[in-house]
Amino acid sequence: MIRLAAAAFLSIAASSFAGDQDRTFADVPLSAVAEPAAAVSVVFSAPAPVSSVRAVTFHLHSGDGWLATEIPAARARGVLRVPFGAFVPDGSAGPASSADVLRVSFWRRSPESAPPPVAVSSASFAPPAAVAVAGTGLPADRCARILDKIGVAFDRLPATGLTAADLGSVRVLFLPDASTLVSRDVSAVRAFVKRGGRAVVFYGSSAGLSSALGLRPGAWEGGSWSGLLVSSSGRRIPHETENRICPRPGPDSRVLAVWLDSEGRETSAPAVVLSPRGAWFAHVPPRAYPAACDLFRSVISALAGDLLTVSESGPDDRQPSPVAPPAGFLVAAWASAPVKSAPDGLGALFVRATAPWFGESAGSSAQDGARPALHAWLPCLVDDAGEWADPADPAVRDRLCKAAARLVRTGAAGVHLDYVRTAVGAPAGEGAASAVTELVRAVSRAVREASPGAMVSAAVFPTPAEAASVNQDWPAWVREGLVDFVSPMIYCDDPETFRAKLAACIAVAPASSLLPGIGTGADESQTGLSAAAAQLSACISSGCRGAAFFALDYSLSELLPSLVSRPQTP
Repeated sequence: MIRLAAAAFLSIAASSFAGDQDRTFADVPLSAVAEPAAAVSVVFSAPAPVSSVRAVTFHLHSGDGWLATEIPAARARGVLRVPFGAFVPDGSAGPASSADVLRVSFWRRSPESAPPPVAVSSASFAPPAAVAVAGTGLPADRCARILDKIGVAFDRLPATGLTAADLGSVRVLFLPDASTLVSRDVSAVRAFVKRGGRAVVFYGSSAGLSSALGLRPGAWEGGSWSGLLVSSSGRRIPHETENRICPRPGPDSRVLAVWLDSEGRETSAPAVVLSPRGAWFAHVPPRAYPAACDLFRSVISALAGDLLTVSESGPDDRQPSPVAPPAGFLVAAWASAPVKSAPDGLGALFVRATAPWFGESAGSSAQDGARPALHAWLPCLVDDAGEWADPADPAVRDRLCKAAARLVRTGAAGVHLDYVRTAVGAPAGEGAASAVTELVRAVSRAVREASPGAMVSAAVFPTPAEAASVNQDWPAWVREGLVDFVSPMIYCDDPETFRAKLAACIAVAPASSLLPGIGTGADESQTGLSAAAAQLSACISSGCRGAAFFALDYSLSELLPSLVSRPQTP
């Protein structure tokens, strides 16, 4: 039993937001129809304007509670399908399929935002998709993100307790972390494959499951690996891990990708193996890099090619014209691993100051005009275990000042501060913000006394409002001259969202003090060529000092030659 929403039920404009409220919503009664359902399908007749709407939330009322999910405003356009599995219930909510009300909410970016009209023309519960992702947590979210990017509709299923009913309409089943499967789940998947289904397995060791695909299970291995090399295209996918379970090909299977060792060298160890009945990955899904999206397309094309609805080049892998930055525009990147040779197009690198190899390369790199200037990337108030320090602690301040001074004396071109804030969720207020600012003031003074020509910069939260929530008053740092520039980490795939957040930054600080962060390899986004070019162009047209990419990896090395038309110098 599913329920169908009424049509043309919500239209918003600036007047929809009362006073300083940042939310407007409408509740839609749902009527029943007798068909199975697995998702909510909403049709937007006009897209949500991301310059003024930061998010859209859906709530389903079922039983005595609600099930909720949030999507970025950039996705609120066209036909949006949201699987039931994406909704999080409260303690008393009933099943999504029994919902009687759909609530659609729009959240504006600030009280000053005045969104133009946006309308939802219809909404309904949708039938099950032919693709399903079984599981929750990071592996399942990564898998879902890639499927979203390549335009494949999917449903979310539980990680364990899979039944024949769950899999009745599924043709391709993704198991993002097969290490969590118990024996009855393995039996259910084996029966699914026997009926003609296709399974894509990640990080599994079950002999029964691998034999169903015509493969042999590997053994757990420890070590250090940096990524995957796709055999057919030669493309490299960043994927650092210290453990893996490599599949062993069977007689009717082939290797789609192999592992790269910690130095980036090709190995013979299988990373992905394809058989007529499915595919097997040696670890959990990679992030949604363009090359990873291509790899998923190849797998789905081989197993059920009619499910692909987008071009082979992908929605964000198109070839734009290279961007030509103006003279003096600095293109930088964060680097968390040794950099033996930086790709053309970079004028500066923010290199992890805690790495043991930093001191060995700092002097020569900073002085060599043929290489990017090396800035010491210094985590300030959180350690590797996730423990946060008190910014007002004199011992913490003294330690960071000494470390920053030592780094510039060894030849670093500057110190790039990170995690110079309080933890997300910690109390925000004037006292805490003042303590963080005083810390930045002390480190800035120490750097400039140690090396008058050295620069001080900081990675900061992407908008002033978000930064204020973690006591990071970076606009004040700019005004006081404590930093030479800041890098707001505007990590998103959508260029319009990027431009909206950049505008919020420029409203409180000169564009010449900004090196906005572009997330080509961040947790939040793995921006492809087309979107990266649009975001870089936005930085240039806004008069920014430069732009910084997170992070220097295989994907950015692949993007840069097509993205930037000439090498940059600071």
